[in-house]
Amino acid sequence: MTRCQTCNGMIKKSERVCYSCGDPIPDHAKSDSGFVSALLIVGLVLALGFTAWSFFGGSIQKTISPSHSPAHRVSAALTSRRG
Repeated sequence: MTRCQTCNGMIKKSERVCYSCGDPIPDHAKSDSGFVSALLIVGLVLALGFTAWSFFGGSIQKTISPSHSPAHRVSAALTSRRG
């Protein structure tokens, strides 16, 4: 239940006037939250997708072909210069 902003009295959703003080209850303007909700859902899906890719995509690539990693290339270049 909501409360009156003037006297802090209890107000039902169906009431248009406060029972305690008689002040009219302002109508709550309906906000356009559909666009914001859609943006939040898209952002959440993108974040989850990126998280799954970073956990599984990066580790699969490293286990399948470790010779293509930058660290392997650097160590191979250093060992070839030494020997």
